[in-house]
Amino acid sequence: MYYLKLAATNIRTNKSTSYPFLGSMIFLVMLNLLMQIIVNNDGMEAMPNGETLRNMFILGNVVIVLFSIIFAFYTNGFLMKSRQQELGLYNVLGMDKKNIGWLLFVENLLNMLIALLIGMTIGGAFSKFLFLVLQKITGFGGGFDFQLKAEMLLITAAITVGIFVLLYGYNTIKLARINPIDLLHGSKAGEKEPKTHWIVSILSFVCLGTGYYLSLSITSPTEGLPIFFLAIVLVIIGTYLLLIAASVTILKFLRNRERVYYRPKAFVNIAGMIYRMRQNGTGLASICILSTMVLVTISSTAGLFVGLEEGVRDRNPVDVKITSQLPDDQLETLVTELAEEHPVEVEEIFHLQGTSMFPQMKQIENQFTAATEQDFLQQQSQGMTREGGMAEIELIPLSAYQSVTGNEEQLAADEVMVFVRSGELPYDEITIGGQTFTIKAKLDSLPFSERTTQESIIGGEYIFIASDQQTIQQVIEGVNQDNQYTQATFGNLLMMNISGAREERLNFTEDLLAQVDVMNQETSNQQLPNENRNYLSVQSIDDDRATTQALNGGLLFLGLVFSLTFIIATALILYYKQISEGYEDAYRFEVMQKVGMSHKEVRQTIHSQILMVFLFPVVLAVIHLLFALPTIKKILLMFGLNNDEFFNMVTIFAVAIFGLCYLLVYWQTSRVYFGIVRRQG
Repeated sequence: MYYLKLAATNIRTNKSTSYPFLGSMIFLVMLNLLMQIIVNNDGMEAMPNGETLRNMFILGNVVIVLFSIIFAFYTNGFLMKSRQQELGLYNVLGMDKKNIGWLLFVENLLNMLIALLIGMTIGGAFSKFLFLVLQKITGFGGGFDFQLKAEMLLITAAITVGIFVLLYGYNTIKLARINPIDLLHGSKAGEKEPKTHWIVSILSFVCLGTGYYLSLSITSPTEGLPIFFLAIVLVIIGTYLLLIAASVTILKFLRNRERVYYRPKAFVNIAGMIYRMRQNGTGLASICILSTMVLVTISSTAGLFVGLEEGVRDRNPVDVKITSQLPDDQLETLVTELAEEHPVEVEEIFHLQGTSMFPQMKQIENQFTAATEQDFLQQQSQGMTREGGMAEIELIPLSAYQSVTGNEEQLAADEVMVFVRSGELPYDEITIGGQTFTIKAKLDSLPFSERTTQESIIGGEYIFIASDQQTIQQVIEGVNQDNQYTQATFGNLLMMNISGAREERLNFTEDLLAQVDVMNQETSNQQLPNENRNYLSVQSIDDDRATTQALNGGLLFLGLVFSLTFIIATALILYYKQISEGYEDAYRFEVMQKVGMSHKEVRQTIHSQILMVFLFPVVLAVIHLLFALPTIKKILLMFGLNNDEFFNMVTIFAVAIFGLCYLLVYWQTSRVYFGIVRRQG
């Protein structure tokens, strides 16, 4: 009972340090509870890309748990450092290390219970709110409802208990090894001038330079992921070495330059910054890494979500596209009847008979050949790059083109017209499947397609208009010759643009897909031109939009959770640093005034040093982001975000917003700093 009262008193009396620690632990409980509520929700599997989303959140949950452990140790380290004098005083008053250990155990237990009680109470209510946000931004259905089950609470409690056990074990081991006299004077122990480490300083720039080079050298987003991970590790190591050792080395180098050092402002600032960077290097490096994570996460996830509609429109030039291997006059009737039932209005309809269905082709300049199995495997291992070497082509007979457009253009057997949807085709002749054609005209538009404003993730997309079906048949035979991996065939396209309420359009698409499944089952025993494909296949913009919104919305939500986590962690580190700086600068504040500096001059000097110290990590984080952007863009290309200009704008906006939040947090925490300096000085 005695230890309990003493522990409660200590928490209340040391509120400037114990309350922020409690706040950070409550925040970690809330964060882990939120992740458990999402990961273990029964409705996750019923969502579009549910398994992918679950795996994504499971990975995010692992990251959050690891972050919780690291951040708990950081805040605990600050708390214990500020309490060293207090614990030393207990020892002088007669408490041995065993008694102090019991006191720490009771305090640890009390902090854990408070964190669990408040964290789970607030976390449950806050998770309910965020769940509604998640449903809103992802378009998840009613099956993905808020659930708070006992297993979620137990797992969160287990994670929290595990963290506190680790903290108590660490504190106990540290207490057993420390001298009681060191405890009494630990918080005010003077610090020796940091040494110059030229080798470590050079190593920091080597790590940063190598990491930057590796990031810029990546050409394939999938094959280059291990290299990108290595680059991230090198940049993290380089950041810590730079801020811990290289910064001190550079400042001491400047101190040895008489023309630079022996000036009133430079003299005080350089001398003060040497100690500040030595004391704060680890914390500042952590701020820099966290800031980089925030910037990368916000810009990537926000870019994906905001650019969702543009990507969907780019992939779907028409609202509905049905491909059939054989002519089927019943398709148009089926579609129009389904449209009337929902109701959905068919605004435009295009029926192209005798078009070609080509596999993805390999393009070398103006030569198009069928991609082999090796080409596809190479494509999968290298990822979908802008350079590609692959292309998608369609051949449409002139008669189908004329029926849709009303154009009376005539073509010879060795002539084609081309519409370049993406990529470039600066040639007067092309060869497809061994057949060479002269490009008679390059079309600016087609009623059922349009030039994309984004760079294609595959290379080039081309629609060729040939003279007749016989010519297309010869091309198909040439493509299929000596190629058993994928076969080109004739096909028929039914394309339409529709209008109506979002819910009705989705219902229409769902019924259409169901009807197509039935027809594919009915024709499964028939002899088809291509036995490796279904009789019918459907591409719907509404289905694509719903699937993409679910995936990108989940990424955005996870990005928001991570960003909020890292921002709060950054704010807490800033707060701890300002308190630590305040107590350490109080004595310097007094000495500077005694040697003749005015109160205003001292305040300006210390303020400029603090501002430089805390702005440097953000500037370095922006530099890290700039070198990571090329690889990030390649990765986002696989998710359909291939508009560089748009992504650059989102990134600039993210940097501006984060910079504003960072300065706001600094301004608030600096008030605490100057309050301590004035009170102590």
